[in-house]
Amino acid sequence: MVRETPLERRVREEFQRELLEEFKTPETQDEVRQVVTQTPPEVREQKLQQELQVNPDEEIAEQNTDKRMLTESPELVRSKLRYDGEHLLPDFDKYERKDTRPTWMRGD
Repeated sequence: MVRETPLERRVREEFQRELLEEFKTPETQDEVRQVVTQTPPEVREQKLQQELQVNPDEEIAEQNTDKRMLTESPELVRSKLRYDGEHLLPDFDKYERKDTRPTWMRGD
């Protein structure tokens, strides 16, 4: 693994801080939340059906499905996001692991 110089580390850390702040804005959160809670549609439908079996009230089932999708959606893994209980944020650890980075980033 290539070692970072102190300057490279500071630049990366500053970039990550700025990106996190942008992700925490309401506009970005609304957009990212919509994607994560609605995709893939077949997974959302499956979770909604499970929730409707537990509670036939459709509004409550929809709310519970949204909550589940925030932690169980395959989109989290695909987009390398994490949910901290309040915000959907980039999961920098996943970007740092070579085996999970796209081929063009790994240099393969």
